[in-house]
Amino acid sequence: MKIKNLILKEFITLLEKNITTYEEIQKYLNKSDEDYFISFTKLPKLGINPKSFYATPLGIYAYPLKEISELYDWENEEDIIVPFPPRHERKYIFIFKFNGSILELNKYTDEDFKNDSKQLFTGGFNFNQETPGKAIWELTRFNAIDEYDIEKDVLKISTNWNKIFRNLGYDGVIDYSTNSKDAIIHPQEPTQAVFFDYRYIEIIDMFKYKNIVSEYERVIDSIYDDNLKTFKFFFKKLNNEEINNIFKICVVKEKYKFLKYILDNSKVEWNFELVQNIKILDLLLGHKNLSIKNLIPEQIAGYILRIKNYEEIIKTFKKHGYDIHISLAHQISNAFEKEDLEKIEYYIKNHFEYMVKYIEKRLEKIINYLFRRGLFDILDLLIPILSKIENANNYIPHISLIPYDKREYFRKRFKDEMNLTFD
Repeated sequence: MKIKNLILKEFITLLEKNITTYEEIQKYLNKSDEDYFISFTKLPKLGINPKSFYATPLGIYAYPLKEISELYDWENEEDIIVPFPPRHERKYIFIFKFNGSILELNKYTDEDFKNDSKQLFTGGFNFNQETPGKAIWELTRFNAIDEYDIEKDVLKISTNWNKIFRNLGYDGVIDYSTNSKDAIIHPQEPTQAVFFDYRYIEIIDMFKYKNIVSEYERVIDSIYDDNLKTFKFFFKKLNNEEINNIFKICVVKEKYKFLKYILDNSKVEWNFELVQNIKILDLLLGHKNLSIKNLIPEQIAGYILRIKNYEEIIKTFKKHGYDIHISLAHQISNAFEKEDLEKIEYYIKNHFEYMVKYIEKRLEKIINYLFRRGLFDILDLLIPILSKIENANNYIPHISLIPYDKREYFRKRFKDEMNLTFD
């Protein structure tokens, strides 16, 4: 029944329920012909949080009920166990159906990706992904970040990501992975769903949550409570998979002291995700107990070129042996080849140093391209860069090739910036 149709008395009755055991939820699991989802909330309501603190798609996050119960063996555990969120965020449980268009990442095909990617920006994207489902998730994330600062513009990225999926025709996304290695939406929650539009949700039941606390949950809580002493005590009882999951949480939350303790006391793997906190990035790249996977220079460059304050990040990578200058130049070159004016303009404005290095080798070709295509706005942005390059004057076509209404403007620009005059 939809919550808006509940009269006050019925609503209060639902709130007063105290059902958390597997036996009580089993009535929904036994209905094999129904697809139910379960979501945990801090408040007695289900909806999209408009003030998200995570750079993930804005939406309602939930779990496919049958799959999550089997994955975490609720029947034998006699408790509703999930890896996230922490205990203090699990006050209420919602059981619901979703009636919108769903993208199942594990069934997503190469043909699906081919069709959807036509509607998205692909310049600089790393197409070397394990599955089509992983590829579309990463490509939509790549587009959602756009020119935003990953650290400062989290809500804008989240909102943008939600909009991108809806524009592609998807009202929700489900990941049916069963381990952190194959997980797409989030490694700590391999089986998970996110829904972008509340209008398609049909609430079936709601009740209070009463949990049994495991060592793993205590460690997660200690991270959110910033309690390193409790973290150290319970950390010793975790298995390798749990340690890797805890490590990823600490990376996302930028918990330096917790990360250092994990690295000093265990060996972990890191599937590269860009970190803008220089202190943490330096720790991760330089620690002997960290195994780094999928650290592809092209991937690093693609993200760095979307960050305005990128100098320290590049220096940190170089300090640890990752020289990505060639990859940066390739990303810029790709923007020119695809005639992506928006990206070219962004790179010129924010990556002046690397534009110089790139343009020196391809100067004549680029200038001729700009004149041939009539891209004089881009030419205008390039003039300060050209003034730094020796013999650049030799490659500038005659002023007569510039439209009459722009001619005097460029005559003055070339004179002031490059000391170049025309007859």
